[in-house]
Amino acid sequence: MSSSAVLPTEAQLSQSPVKQLRKTRKSIQKYFQLGKVMSIGQDNPFTIHAVDEEMFRCFWSLFAETMVVDGALKRPTKEKISVLVSKKNDCQVCLIAHHMLKQISDKVSVDEADPYLEDALVFAEEVLMASHSGREIKIPADTTLSTEAQAEVALIVLVKTHMNRTTSALVGEQLSTAAFGVPRVVAKRMESKGAVNVFSKLLAPFLARGIKAKYEPGITRNLFKHVVDDHLTLPSHLKGATLAGAERGIALARMHAAMDTIYETRLEDNILPRAVVHFVDDAIPPAGTSPGQMSSWILVHMRKSIAAALPDENHQSLAALLLFVAYSPKSIQRLTQWEQTVKRLGLKNAKLLVLWFSMRFTLLNAAGLEQAQP
Repeated sequence: MSSSAVLPTEAQLSQSPVKQLRKTRKSIQKYFQLGKVMSIGQDNPFTIHAVDEEMFRCFWSLFAETMVVDGALKRPTKEKISVLVSKKNDCQVCLIAHHMLKQISDKVSVDEADPYLEDALVFAEEVLMASHSGREIKIPADTTLSTEAQAEVALIVLVKTHMNRTTSALVGEQLSTAAFGVPRVVAKRMESKGAVNVFSKLLAPFLARGIKAKYEPGITRNLFKHVVDDHLTLPSHLKGATLAGAERGIALARMHAAMDTIYETRLEDNILPRAVVHFVDDAIPPAGTSPGQMSSWILVHMRKSIAAALPDENHQSLAALLLFVAYSPKSIQRLTQWEQTVKRLGLKNAKLLVLWFSMRFTLLNAAGLEQAQP
C-alpha cells in the first residue's frame, strides 16, 4: 500500500482517544439494530477493533455506510448476503448475528421483494470465491444487477470477510461467551438456530424501527474532522467502490489510508518488520488446499521456508501467525505462536496485529471493485 494518509487537523489532535472511542460507540448504538450490545465491552465483532481508535472508527464507518445506509440493495438482501458469506467462511458468531438480523428484517419489512436478491446472492458467492482464489469474476450476461448493485455486493463481501476472519480469530465460536461471559455450554443452546428464531421474534418489535429507518449516505462523517474525497488514494482494484456511492468510496479510502498510518505509527518499529509482511504476501497455498489442510501447510510445509527467509525466531513466529490469520483464523488461539506473541507484545498489540493484517489482506485480495465494470 502506498502511504496516502491525510494528516490530522489541530482539532482532531486535541480530541483524546477516549473521547473518539466514545463517539464511535455512540454511533454504533444509534445506527445499528444490535448497537446497544455491539457497542459495549471489548470482545464482540465491532469492539475488538477498539484496540486502536482510528481502526475502530474507520471500520465502523465502512460497515455503516455499506450495511446500514440505503443503496441499490434492500436491507434484507444485505443480511442474506452476510449470512451466505459467513456460512462460506465458517464464522459461527457472524452467521448467528446476521441470521437473527435477516429474520428480523424479513418480519418487519413492508416493501416489495428485492428484484436483485437472487442475482445478488449468486454474484456474492462469485466475488467471495474470486477473493479466495485470485481468479477473475465471471458475470452472467443476463444479470439484473446494475454496476452500482455489483459494487455494493462486492463491498458487503469485503466487509464481511474481514469481520468473519477477525471474529473467528479473536472472538471465538460463541458471542455470548466472549461478550458476556455466558458459559459455553449455555451459549451453544442460546445460539442454536431454534433459539435464534425465538429471540428474533421477541426482538423484532424493539428493533423494527431501526430496520425500517432510511439512512442517507454520510451518517458517520461526524466521526472525522477531515474528508477524504480524493479517490486516487485507492489502488485500481478498489476504485470501483465509488460506483456504490461516493460516501462508500470515501469510507473505503479512509480505511485504506488508516492502514498505512497504523503500520507506520504503531507496528513497524519493533513489532512487525516489513520483511515478515513481504514473506507472508508471497506465501500462497497450493491450489486446491482445503481449509482442513491449511494448518499442515503452514506448520509443516512452510517451516523450512520461514526459517530460511527469517532467521529471527520471533519473526518466524509472527510469519506463521499471520499465515494463520490469512488462511485458518479459527486456529489462532490454540497456537503457541499466538501465546508467544501475546506474551511478547501484550494482548492489545497482539489483537491490533491480527486486525491490521486481516484488513490489509482483505483489501489486497478484494474482488469485484475494479473501476470499470460491465
